[in-house]
Amino acid sequence: AFFNETTLLQLTPVVQPPIMSILSIISGIFLAAVVVTNAGEPADAKVASAVFISSTLGSDTEGDGSVESPYLTLAFALSKIEDFGAVNVMEGVYTGSKNFVDLSSTSIPKNVTVQGFSGGRTVEPTQHEFNALGDYATFRLGRGTTIKGLSFTGVRKQTVASFGIVWAPFESSIHDCKFSDNGKSLGVTSNGIVKLVNVDFDLSCKEGKDGVSFGTGIDFVYSSGPSTIHASNVAFTGKGKGTAINLNLGTLRADGVRVRDVTTFLNGGSASYGDFEALVENGDFVNANRVFYSYGFSDGKKSGRATFRHVTVEHAGCDGCDGPAFHAGPRITVAVSDSSIKNCNTTGIDSYRRGGKGGALFCDDSATMNIEGTTFTDNVAIDGPIGYCGTACGFLATRIEASGNTAESNTHPCKGL
Repeated sequence: AFFNETTLLQLTPVVQPPIMSILSIISGIFLAAVVVTNAGEPADAKVASAVFISSTLGSDTEGDGSVESPYLTLAFALSKIEDFGAVNVMEGVYTGSKNFVDLSSTSIPKNVTVQGFSGGRTVEPTQHEFNALGDYATFRLGRGTTIKGLSFTGVRKQTVASFGIVWAPFESSIHDCKFSDNGKSLGVTSNGIVKLVNVDFDLSCKEGKDGVSFGTGIDFVYSSGPSTIHASNVAFTGKGKGTAINLNLGTLRADGVRVRDVTTFLNGGSASYGDFEALVENGDFVNANRVFYSYGFSDGKKSGRATFRHVTVEHAGCDGCDGPAFHAGPRITVAVSDSSIKNCNTTGIDSYRRGGKGGALFCDDSATMNIEGTTFTDNVAIDGPIGYCGTACGFLATRIEASGNTAESNTHPCKGL
């Protein structure tokens, strides 16, 4: 459910008493008052706390920013508000460089809110759409920016290095928004700290990253400093393709995650990427080829950790996938507790003619995996009905319940399963 609006008031500046000439006093005829702001600037300076824009009814030349006479573009509206002000986006489709703006610019007020407005009705984000029309465009958030009740769509053919249709390099918040038809939806960089609440990501797109027909939901861009995301009630859907989150460098905290029909929910960093840490609680994963996957680190100075609590994994797997629920490469630690994993299957043969190892879990050499209070039901693999553990894997399992898990062999059993 998306947010309900509260009454928005457009405030006017405090006005000093009219300045009257001696002549007007004597004649009893008052001349026109000269209106000034508290700072002595003309009244048309940045004085509003809230303005409105409309892609169909607005005008940047004749509008005054009121709900009855809104502005046309976001860029112009931002020039008419002050710090901590708000731009209320009326229903419509917003395109072009005057709507895809850089809110981190020094000319833009700080701590602004850009939010959908539907005249007192519940806001549906898809009715307040920022559409890149298939081109590359970025809606860059500034310090303290909040976006609410909006949808972002139409940025395709993105490369690994691009920052997404929404780029969050600072502290910012995204509430009640939807992303769709993007090669990359949200890029987090430069020590950014981003709060997500009630956000939906559709990973399917016409021409996604590097020209293929799927995209990435959230990308921790690895070329900059570590970033942090705090997420609550987020959803990722695809058509059997797409990566929900690339956690290359930084920290993820997520409570309430729903995932359907994607390639991977959480892809942990590897190779030249930096340390990462993830905590995911209360997750529901269905038809993901992999829930968590990390190739691991060859660099002995880097490591990654992923913790999952109270999650349900169902129908994970793909041809030749090793450990479709949780796959830990070298120097990666995975902890799973109070969860349920069922109906995962890796028996198909991939392009390397290799059957999947570990019906649910794969713990590589130099990796660590702790499983507690978890139920495994009807998982299937070529080798390892529940898990496959390398000889140098640190594996610990306690309070495990298992039934109906099968495999052709079990050459590398995991202790306690």
